[in-house]
Amino acid sequence: MNDVYSAAPYPTYRLISSQFPPIGLFDTVATAADLMAVMDLVGWTND
Repeated sequence: MNDVYSAAPYPTYRLISSQFPPIGLFDTVATAADLMAVMDLVGWTND
């Protein structure tokens, strides 16, 4: 059997599905300026 494939067009992207897509956890509840305060609060609850 002779399988012949054409060349992929450029640029080529690979889509990978995920059950749990990566998201920024604090993007919806805090701004970048508040990141240190948010991480401090997270530290209090992880002890």
